Amino acid sequence: MSGRPGQPPGSSGPGFTAQPFPALNGSPSADVDETVEAWTASARNAAAAGNVVLPALRRGLVPGRPRARPLTAMGNPQPAAPAPRDGTGPAQSAESARGAPEDPVPRALTAVAVLLTIGSAATDVACFTRLGSVFASVMTSNIVFLGLSAAQHSGGLAIRAGIGVIAYVTGVATASRLARTGQRASGPASAGGPSERPWSPWIAATLISEILLLGAFTIGWEATGARPAGGVQILLLALAALAMGMQSGVVTVMGLAGVSTTYLTGTLTALIDSLASPRSRPGANGRRIATLCALAAGAGLSGLLLGTVPAAVPAVPLVMLGGVIGTGLAWLRPRSRPAPEHDV
Repeated sequence: MSGRPGQPPGSSGPGFTAQPFPALNGSPSADVDETVEAWTASARNAAAAGNVVLPALRRGLVPGRPRARPLTAMGNPQPAAPAPRDGTGPAQSAESARGAPEDPVPRALTAVAVLLTIGSAATDVACFTRLGSVFASVMTSNIVFLGLSAAQHSGGLAIRAGIGVIAYVTGVATASRLARTGQRASGPASAGGPSERPWSPWIAATLISEILLLGAFTIGWEATGARPAGGVQILLLALAALAMGMQSGVVTVMGLAGVSTTYLTGTLTALIDSLASPRSRPGANGRRIATLCALAAGAGLSGLLLGTVPAAVPAVPLVMLGGVIGTGLAWLRPRSRPAPEHDV
């Protein structure tokens, strides 16, 4: 037998604490047998504990240990999924359950959608009733009017509907490029992160550009006594459609998924589909219902003003845009996070 006295064979080496043999009182062979049985029982207990604890540690089931994330093809842990910013995912309910402060962004985005929808509805009513029976934002109807004008040989309707479509498309393209300027400068979004941001200086600049267009519309509206005709009518229609196109483009950049503030047929379809689906999302449905109600409210308000104070109709979308910019600056603007404190 090798090793120091009182140390079992093969037990020498770093990290091993030698356990002396018990005193050999009586029969030496009996005492040795008892010692061997004690070591065997200890080994069995350790093996049993390892079979239970080690797999639990690997699965992240032991309290105080984070759950292990799956590995990518390169052997690195996969990044955690980002928390949704529109209030429709499970991360928000988990944070609420832990008592974390509620994210104000989803409610702010809903307020933005409602305000913009009221403004677009008021503008559409004004255009349809005073600018030649075409719309500033509902391009489905304007394209239908183009077909109708061909069947009725109506050159005036074709011109008005065509101007509305061209101006709207131009507005969408302009807003899409202008509002994404900061994102293009900062490079592509990180893997797994959101591709759109709810607010940026360029989104605010796009909304201010829409205000300027509607301001020019207001000047022409007031100069003609709210009853434009001829070339002024065409010009005002182009300004209104251009502004509504920019609004639709900026809403897309802000990431209001499943919600529109100008054409609400898709919003209504998404709402009914979600309600009929077993996996409906209450947050998204609430925003859709709010925008549909805002559409009716904006149209009713514009109709009421046309019958009483028609000169005040252009003020509706201007006030709504002012509220959107204020909401964005107060609740949607990115804020710098405080630097973490390091122990010296």
